[in-house]
Amino acid sequence: MTTATSSLHYLLPACLCLLVHATAHACTFPDFLQLGDDGEPWYSHVRYDGSRQYAYYVRHNALEIRHMTSSDPALHWACAADFRGTFLLKRTDEDTEDEYSACVRFVRRGQGVVQMLWTPEARNEEWEACDDKDLVPDPWLLVSFQRVMRDYAPSPFSGGYSMRITDSDSGENACNYIHRPMKLESDCLGGEGILFDFIAQNCLPTADMAVKQRTLTVATWSQGGDDFVVLRRPADVVLYCLRLPSVREDHMNVFLFRDLACLPHAESLLLGPATRPRDVKYLVLHLQKYLATSLCDDEYPQCSAVACDGVLRHECQKSCKTDVDGYHHVNISESDLSIGAVGSFRCVLFPDSPARKNRLYTTLSTFSNGCRPRYTCLKFKRLGPSALRYTLSRSVVWSDLDSSFGDVICSDSQFVPDPEPIGDLYRSQEDGGKPIISLQPAPERVPCNLHSSFSIATTFPNGSLCHGSLFEHCEDSSRLRIEFHADCGQLVSADTHPFTSPHGGATRPVHADFSCLARYEGHSWENLLLLQNDADARDARCLVTSQQDVSEAVVVVAGQCDKNSWNYARAGLRAPLLALRLRPDEFPCKYLPPPPSPATPPSHPLPEGASGVMTSQTRRPSEAGGFTTAFVFSLTLSPSQGDPQQRLSAPYQESHDGEKTALAHRPELSAEGNEARAASATSSTLRAAAACLLVSVAVCYWIAR
Repeated sequence: MTTATSSLHYLLPACLCLLVHATAHACTFPDFLQLGDDGEPWYSHVRYDGSRQYAYYVRHNALEIRHMTSSDPALHWACAADFRGTFLLKRTDEDTEDEYSACVRFVRRGQGVVQMLWTPEARNEEWEACDDKDLVPDPWLLVSFQRVMRDYAPSPFSGGYSMRITDSDSGENACNYIHRPMKLESDCLGGEGILFDFIAQNCLPTADMAVKQRTLTVATWSQGGDDFVVLRRPADVVLYCLRLPSVREDHMNVFLFRDLACLPHAESLLLGPATRPRDVKYLVLHLQKYLATSLCDDEYPQCSAVACDGVLRHECQKSCKTDVDGYHHVNISESDLSIGAVGSFRCVLFPDSPARKNRLYTTLSTFSNGCRPRYTCLKFKRLGPSALRYTLSRSVVWSDLDSSFGDVICSDSQFVPDPEPIGDLYRSQEDGGKPIISLQPAPERVPCNLHSSFSIATTFPNGSLCHGSLFEHCEDSSRLRIEFHADCGQLVSADTHPFTSPHGGATRPVHADFSCLARYEGHSWENLLLLQNDADARDARCLVTSQQDVSEAVVVVAGQCDKNSWNYARAGLRAPLLALRLRPDEFPCKYLPPPPSPATPPSHPLPEGASGVMTSQTRRPSEAGGFTTAFVFSLTLSPSQGDPQQRLSAPYQESHDGEKTALAHRPELSAEGNEARAASATSSTLRAAAACLLVSVAVCYWIAR
């Protein structure tokens, strides 16, 4: 017994040593940190004046930190061990007599934004292993200015607030005490970003902003009961960090850091080599939610005590009884349209609204979250017997207009995409747009008009190559198949849903069958073919060919099926689902089995009052491991307007980093209209959509790649 105990006593230290070192691996810093071909380092301590205090150069397992604002020598660290993403660092400076060590973890907040978590630097082998409980977040973010231009994330909150400002340097803003309040509005409609309205030039804080400053969200995360949002001006790389409570209230204090340091509540955090919290420039935004309940409303409570003249008459429309509330100038019909993850729109008619024959419709969006009403123009175009295309304009805030409503809202200048990297995710150019496909009754197909079957060499988003064929059904020219050889099965299944093997065997070809729903022209010589997966009505895609190069084609997500599809894919501005090299075969078509029964979308509970569900699924590759999501809207006829089961779906996409999520929101809005019933059910559905006669949004799906 004594011998066994003694043996265990000597073996225990060795076992513990093995346990500790078993969790450490060969050490190389993450790929997303490595110095790129452009040689741009990561910068830290980015100041409001554009200065950058430190540059981080990461090469394999070496980290060099250079001082940008002083002649101090650079610091050199080497990665000694990797404890599941937490790295043990050792100083390698030649003039350092003592051995220094530290632990660090790099948290990727976006393609161009990284946050570090550090332990205090120690000397003489104090840190031999790394434990995450010893790590402290560094509020000074690492930024790659080229990569951050590709970052976009939806804002974590939506709503509008009156705003007072306190500056960390100069104290209270002089405009805190005027009647008309400054405002902050966030993602009132999808893709708008966060808008700061400082009212006048003399109200501007020292934050390098315009009087009305739009910002884009490039990264968001939660930490210690707060949400952090990194913002960027659309035209450049001026960055800010916004900190707000994770639990929103009608009154709350929000911090806008002019220096790119996302400080949490605790002021004792490790901040880096030479900076303390007192050196960080920031604004405190005192926010108060204030609801504008109608178009005839006052912008602030003090309107009841002001003289109604000049600008004040416009700011105080209710108190001054300004006639812009819809009773005379606006005829608001009960016609609503809702687009998932974008917003809801009600058709309104102004004296100068475009003629209906132009398929342009002036709409109004109102909110219950403090956002001011917005005017938007919607354009519809028929693509096929069961397909439309809609185009959404840039919105105009209610209080910014007092005349020429229709002319301004639907002017050509309003139809522009959002700044990159959002692009046409929500809004399109005047001659662009997003397809809408009828779901019930089943859509009417059109001839695919391929004129030949093809052997194809397909390049996938990851660069892999696979061979197969593309052909029409000989007995039904409105259906086509994309088929890949059996040896591509694993590659195809992993990367290109919905291709499947009919019997699940590895020796069978993998394929997907599609129905052709619309064929129309793109830009110049391009032809666009809108497809719907026969096995999944939610999956819609677009086959794009060009008469200038008949040997090539691309398959893109349906929401990118517009006049720019070909040129953007060729230029690398859009990443196609498939890039095809075509070689015509001797046969014009091939025989296929009969089509399966119409696919039924999965069942999900409906919002209260909703009468139907529309789901859609489209995916596309995105950079740096992000995923592409799909969402839809549906138009549902009210009983007075035809078959209540008719719906239209709109495949649409949005890309960002995140987890697979299912959203079910947006209550249905439906109403009776005055347009006569159409004889044809399909035609009635299209006419109802084009005339903005009704709406309902049921379920939005976010599909992870």
